[in-house]
Amino acid sequence: EVHSLSNRDKVPFVGSFACYTGTFSADECFTESWIRSGYRGSIATLGASVSSYWEEDDLLQKYLFDEMFDSGTTCIMGAVNAAKILLYQHYGDSSLSSQEYVRMYNLMGDGSVDIYSDVPHPIVVHYPAVFPIGICTLYVSLTDKGAPVKNALVCLKTDTIYPAYTDSMGFAIIPLNTSSPFSGTITVTGHNLATFEDSITITGKQESFPGIQTSKLSVYPNPATKNVNFMLELGNDIKIQNGKKLSSVGLTLDIYDLTGRLVKSFPLRSSLSAVVRWDCKDNYNKKVYSGIYFYNLKTTTGKLLKTNKLILL
Repeated sequence: EVHSLSNRDKVPFVGSFACYTGTFSADECFTESWIRSGYRGSIATLGASVSSYWEEDDLLQKYLFDEMFDSGTTCIMGAVNAAKILLYQHYGDSSLSSQEYVRMYNLMGDGSVDIYSDVPHPIVVHYPAVFPIGICTLYVSLTDKGAPVKNALVCLKTDTIYPAYTDSMGFAIIPLNTSSPFSGTITVTGHNLATFEDSITITGKQESFPGIQTSKLSVYPNPATKNVNFMLELGNDIKIQNGKKLSSVGLTLDIYDLTGRLVKSFPLRSSLSAVVRWDCKDNYNKKVYSGIYFYNLKTTTGKLLKTNKLILL
């Protein structure tokens, strides 16, 4: 009766703990019928290929439910394999049943699928919409109801796929090295999360400046909670263009949030050695929120010398 089901677009994971439901000798076994039914069937079905046993079936089923609902294993095959290991440990290495059950219970369908246990939550994703050409880093922050989300998969797709997982603070970091403008798609998925998808553009030109020691700009502490110190040390003899000294041009230290909004700007005119202390307030003297920020060191003529990230807790 599987093929006559009408639950379209509600595709479950099915576990059939009984004899021969996953047999390979039938033209179409029970577990195969679930897969062949498409959107009326299942995303994956677990069943035994040979005759199984009451007690072992009962234990395997309980271990599978424990993994998925108590231990938090949401990947189908991860939960199935963990349940098999627990059954094997229960009966011991010498038991024929424990060895048989590792082999006889097989999954038909996609074992990599993450099984949701709730209505998908809408998420808030922050990232700069535009990036310069060259070596740069895509920083993505993710929150669910204001809380950071860990282990969400962030993927930037262009002609290449760039994946990364969010950390405990909800941040994902994707290094990029581009030579020409392009448009791509950023996608975010995670357990019990509504899928997020949007476009992103790499455009503009990032200039390079031979001889400039960008490592001379240090930031501490990072991550920070209250105050951030920027220490700048550049030699007076450094030249950036047509023999012109950097000291005659002047510098600006700008801080941006993830949306690209200018938060704070520090003019450093005629100064190649300075310590700037930021009290984590914006240009309007308002305290900024925790999250990822970017700092850019550039000349007053707009030449970008260094860019990197700063985390406020």
